[in-house]
Amino acid sequence: MKRTRKAALLVGLMLMVSVTMLTGCPAARPAVRPVEYYTRPAELTQNPDAAWQELVAGNARFIAGEKAVRDWAALRDAHAAGQWPFVSIISCSDSRFAPEVIFDQGIGDVFIVRTAGNLVDEIALGSLEFSVNVLGAPLIVVLGHEGCGAVFSTVDAKKGVLELPPGFVPDQLKYVVTEITPAAVEAIATGKTEIELKEYATTVNVRKVAEEIIRDASGITDAIRGGEVIVIGAKVKFDGTVSELFRVDATNVDDYI
Repeated sequence: MKRTRKAALLVGLMLMVSVTMLTGCPAARPAVRPVEYYTRPAELTQNPDAAWQELVAGNARFIAGEKAVRDWAALRDAHAAGQWPFVSIISCSDSRFAPEVIFDQGIGDVFIVRTAGNLVDEIALGSLEFSVNVLGAPLIVVLGHEGCGAVFSTVDAKKGVLELPPGFVPDQLKYVVTEITPAAVEAIATGKTEIELKEYATTVNVRKVAEEIIRDASGITDAIRGGEVIVIGAKVKFDGTVSELFRVDATNVDDYI
């Protein structure tokens, strides 16, 4: 073993000497590139359109398998003093669709409320009001997703074909079904069938949640009327692609009340 190590060291030294003799200088070490950390544009907390474009760009990175390089230690230190999110997202609890990952965002960027079926109740609405009226987030995104179990199950329940796990008796889950039922009924009335029906119900549910936010959270509604905030309905597919479904601003807010 010792002879083998000595032989390896000798070969290494001979190689270094050979490089030096041929080039006249010692073997050069590869240059170390300085890390260029991503810096969040300051305008995002003031411009809802810019905030949405930031999410679009982050989603493009996610789909491409890329990530913005962030100085996480510096971000942790900076946000110990407070938070300044540029967007509030109400999304489904589904573990496959984490908004921070889908949009490639970092610490302090996204204020998130997650519930089954991306539904809102008094607590969720209060959380969104806080993010908009206190923290100053200029954009709200209602994010539905492909294959939403909450919506799909509600459609099945309304059609009388819902199958539950053996021995499972819904308790609080019935409230989720109740909230999604209007979207399911509207979708069923179109005559669509199978997956097309359920995915359409998911899209309808996104719109109805946005309507509920605007109708029941007056602080948010006033901010929309004043041109300070917009609401965007969106849907993400299993391949990671996010598509915009609609947007609510000062010009059309009354259509969603």
